Amino acid sequence: MEWTIKINARAGWGEAATYEIRTQHRSLGDLTADGVGMALAEAKALLAEVQQKIVQSQIDEYVTCARVCPRCMKLRPLRDQRIRTLQTLFGTAKGASPRIRRCACAETPGMLDVSLLSLSHLLPDRCTAELQRLQAELGTKHSFCEATRLLETFLPCSPPNRVSVRNRLHRVARTIEAAALPAPAVLRQRHKVPAGIVVMIDGAHLRAVPGHPSRHLDVTVGKVEAIGRLPRRFALAPLGAKQPAQAVRTAFFSQGWQARRPVTVISDGEPALLKLVRAATGEPVRHIEQALAGIFALRPTR
Repeated sequence: MEWTIKINARAGWGEAATYEIRTQHRSLGDLTADGVGMALAEAKALLAEVQQKIVQSQIDEYVTCARVCPRCMKLRPLRDQRIRTLQTLFGTAKGASPRIRRCACAETPGMLDVSLLSLSHLLPDRCTAELQRLQAELGTKHSFCEATRLLETFLPCSPPNRVSVRNRLHRVARTIEAAALPAPAVLRQRHKVPAGIVVMIDGAHLRAVPGHPSRHLDVTVGKVEAIGRLPRRFALAPLGAKQPAQAVRTAFFSQGWQARRPVTVISDGEPALLKLVRAATGEPVRHIEQALAGIFALRPTR
């Protein structure tokens, strides 16, 4: 049996186009538990191809409309054309990003030829907001490596890495804080008040090797970051350490932390981890996972 998957596109001025995505084959012997229907890999590939066609069609329609001169209604010439990439949940889409020359009807003696329109100002991050939010949400509930693995397993998005997940989590967190504070407070925070300490902390349970006379082990690992300093990492076994909070406190001091300075914790919400940070600082801490949960509830994915 054979299926041909196509999509039909219609521009705003009525022009229609049909794109053939792919052809799926199944034989009579494929009617098994492993061969019935679409597999995950096939669905991911199909979504990536559909996303590429949709993004390219959107860009082509936008560029065509932008080339129309508002004075003489003629198409303005192109200076050059480059290929830009856009990371989405359903794959990395590529599209032509042209620069448009100024129309001849607007030129006057002595005027420089200026290029117009680039997709860089429309898509500055080269990443959809939906992908950023999902990476940030997974980064608050799992380790960055696990969040990367989940995205790569179930979605055809760009091969992610833990650094991208961490950076986008920080970006979403800064957006939340800026939106929650009044304008004067944001101004003071950016220009006068030094940035606080950010600690990313997580725990792991290491099981003993079967057949060896050893016990299971709980490990806590984390990283402390501050603007203008290299990150400081720490790791400890809370049950085996005499003063587990001292290792965390030492990492804070190495980053220039001072008493009563704000500390932001990024974790999965485990009470024991927050208790450890509070013991190290002696001050209340802000847990970023709660704030992220609030913004995802107010701004659902479209």
